Amino acid sequence: MPTTLVSFLGRGRKSRPDDRRSDYAPTTYRFVMPDGTPFDQSTSLFGFGLLNYLRQTGKQVDRWIVLGTSGSLWSELHQVLPDPNACAEDYFQMDDKVIDMTVTEEDLRNWQDTLNRHAEDIELTLELTGMALDNQSQQRVARALFDNVPRSNELVFDISHGFRHQPVIATFIVSLMRWTHNVRTVSFYSGVYEARENDITPVIELPICQQLVEATEATAILETTGNYEPVAAFLGRDARLAWFLEDTNQLAQGATIC
Repeated sequence: MPTTLVSFLGRGRKSRPDDRRSDYAPTTYRFVMPDGTPFDQSTSLFGFGLLNYLRQTGKQVDRWIVLGTSGSLWSELHQVLPDPNACAEDYFQMDDKVIDMTVTEEDLRNWQDTLNRHAEDIELTLELTGMALDNQSQQRVARALFDNVPRSNELVFDISHGFRHQPVIATFIVSLMRWTHNVRTVSFYSGVYEARENDITPVIELPICQQLVEATEATAILETTGNYEPVAAFLGRDARLAWFLEDTNQLAQGATIC
């Protein structure tokens, strides 16, 4: 299934704060492959490390939607290019605006066009949504996702950076997009910097989010229609048996689904 990656972009920190042209300080993130082996990525941009990890696991990630503010780390998105130096002049121009926190929508459109001209196998969409502190900015987050997420894609959220309330907004947006955009699978990943040991930052996936969304929907269907099938399927029970017991009025008499 095609996969769309969504990142909430925060601010970076220079390796040498007194040098405007120094690199951004990298963090070593430790992902865990499906077979349990570690997969380390040292980068200043968690989303880039997550993109590499997803591709390493075989996911077809063909779109990256990045949401942020006028001071977010837009310039570091050049890491996605096969040759990050291919747009060095544009990079420095964007980085100056990032440092001064003056990035505009026009700046982002130009930077997006530059990145997409040089990128391979992925399309970037950059959206200046702001801090999501008021209703207008929160609506911009929703609109950015509704307008840019393709139908029938798997969604992966990078929630390591940005503001803590933004993933809360995204969770409710995704609940609606499961029906408007046929998004059936959603994953959340976070690099937990505060839990680092020996300069290694662990990355956690939050599968409980997908499980709770499915449980909520199954419960709502049961409540509104009386249909036991989604609940039975979610609990790993035989849905056909659930229907049989319901049709023969055995559920009301205390029969169990096994």
